[in-house]
Amino acid sequence: ARMRALNAPAHSVVILQGGPTPTSYCSDREPLFRQESFFQYLFGVKEPDMYGAIDLDTGNSWLFVPRLGMEYEIWCGRVRTNEEWREMYGVTEVFFVDEMADVLERK
Repeated sequence: ARMRALNAPAHSVVILQGGPTPTSYCSDREPLFRQESFFQYLFGVKEPDMYGAIDLDTGNSWLFVPRLGMEYEIWCGRVRTNEEWREMYGVTEVFFVDEMADVLERK
């Protein structure tokens, strides 16, 4: 409703990119990650490489998380399910980043 007051066009969706994983060239460590400020404010997400979207008509919010494989799980620990991400950050739905274009086209 508030976005309507701001004259946003019907069927508008705001898409935000969270901060990317920082790298330090050929080293075996990653620099300290700090989330992009607007993304942190709107979604509360602490992890890198995610996107978020908000439907201005309905207020529904979607989080797009990286699809992490077994290699990630071996080195970094258990991979959260999309349902766990949804509960953790209170968004309407969670999808993988590689599904973003298709999901937004359907919405």
